[in-house]
Amino acid sequence: MMTTSHLLAFACGSLVASLLWGVLSLRAEKVHACLIAAARRNERQKAYAEGYQDRATAETQPSDIASPSSRP
Repeated sequence: MMTTSHLLAFACGSLVASLLWGVLSLRAEKVHACLIAAARRNERQKAYAEGYQDRATAETQPSDIASPSSRP
C-alpha cells in the first residue's frame, strides 16, 4: 500500500534523478565542446607547422638561389 510518504519519497527521488541527469548532460556537452575545440586547435597548429615547414623547404630550393650568370 502506497502512503503519502512513499509518494513524496518517490517524487523527491525522481526530482533528484532529473537534476542529476541534467547536470551530467550539461557536463557532457561542455566536455564535447572542449574536445571539438581542442581538435580544431590541433588541426590549425598542424596546418601552420606544415605550412611553415613547406616555406622553409621552399626557401632553400636550388631554383630560388640566384645562379652566378643571373647576377648583375
